[in-house]
Amino acid sequence: DPPRKAVLLIRDKDQKYLFEDYAGKTLLEHHIRFLKENSIKEIFLVTKTSGDFNASVFKILKPGEVEVIDEVASKGTAAALNLLRSKLFGNFIVINADTFNDFNIKKMISQHLKNQNMATIGLISAPDPEKRGSVVLDGNYIVSFKEKQIHSNSNIISAGIYILNSRIFSLINLKRPSLEEDVFPILAKNRSAQGFFTFGKFLHIPDKMMEIP
Repeated sequence: DPPRKAVLLIRDKDQKYLFEDYAGKTLLEHHIRFLKENSIKEIFLVTKTSGDFNASVFKILKPGEVEVIDEVASKGTAAALNLLRSKLFGNFIVINADTFNDFNIKKMISQHLKNQNMATIGLISAPDPEKRGSVVLDGNYIVSFKEKQIHSNSNIISAGIYILNSRIFSLINLKRPSLEEDVFPILAKNRSAQGFFTFGKFLHIPDKMMEIP
């Protein structure tokens, strides 16, 4: 079934970016609009919370638009996602919330449903993949997923947006706290992940890196 739930992951040191203004809206508002426009009914925001952070969120959003989940201690993206293991079944969307994507995600969802892989990973081309980690494809299949490295043979990088199936929780444990460093390389090795070029607006907020093909 198409995803109806989505998870926004953000490290506590990057929380400030959620409240910065981009084209008349905060980054957080952009995320919520993007997801709601694509039939997402439930949105979870996972981070290390505080009273000030929660107040900032609900100063912008209405109660019920997002459920804030306290990560307590930052251990990695997979560990953060694992906090929602009992709430996520079937297909769902995950966004690294320090990125901004605006593209036709319906096509990405359609590809994910057709191929029934554990993961479909949004991709873009970048001139400096060593800053962001790189992806190698064989057709649509991701056969290598590497985090930041000095040298890279590929200029394809993750756009920080994924469609995952809850089967992925079978690969998440204490020894694999990161999606990007621990889980996705296993999926690549097993040919259980496909790539999807988003061909839209992409902004990695900490880098202020914009790509509009």
